[in-house]
Amino acid sequence: MQDLVAANESYDINDLEDEFKGHDIKVFNYTLIMEATMDFSPENKLGQGGYGPVYKIEIDPLKMTVEKLVGTCNLL
Repeated sequence: MQDLVAANESYDINDLEDEFKGHDIKVFNYTLIMEATMDFSPENKLGQGGYGPVYKIEIDPLKMTVEKLVGTCNLL
């Protein structure tokens, strides 16, 4: 887990999912978060928490499933 704290490093989402396998931790990519919060729209802001702003999200479960399958497909 300490590896994730290092600044200026990026991680492949599949590597992170492998790292947290067996734990109850969800990993989302930045693009999905931006879509789900509508680019952190003020209309979706629910309030302020101890770690910063809290936003309502709208995620299409089918889209997430398709993206996950496409990301793991090795047909090409």
